[in-house]
Amino acid sequence: ATFSGSCIFAGQPWNCNDYDHPYRCRTDPDNVDVGSLVDDPRRRCGQNPIRKTECVDPVEYLFEDRIFVFRGKHDDVYGPGVVENTVGLLAQLLAEPGRTMKLVFDEDYEHVLPLPSTAKTN
Repeated sequence: ATFSGSCIFAGQPWNCNDYDHPYRCRTDPDNVDVGSLVDDPRRRCGQNPIRKTECVDPVEYLFEDRIFVFRGKHDDVYGPGVVENTVGLLAQLLAEPGRTMKLVFDEDYEHVLPLPSTAKTN
């Protein structure tokens, strides 16, 4: 199967960590202010992010995009709340998140990119 859009496998929000707390997003997801992250790409990168290597494409490209988000039910690297924060951030960047975002959090996998050959966890 193919997918046109963005796929996130057990990912944390864009630029969520900082130098003082490098693992904050992963270890303390309940204390992440997802709302403050929405404008970060634009504040950090300005109107022409292509010229800065640490920047992403303009967030406007996501407005109508389809997004697939996956976190294995047995993921011990990104626990509950981490990927949910990513979903919260993306939902603020999409025009219709309920229609264009697909979430899969209930599959018996660990912290992996699930392929047809990947064994599930019991």
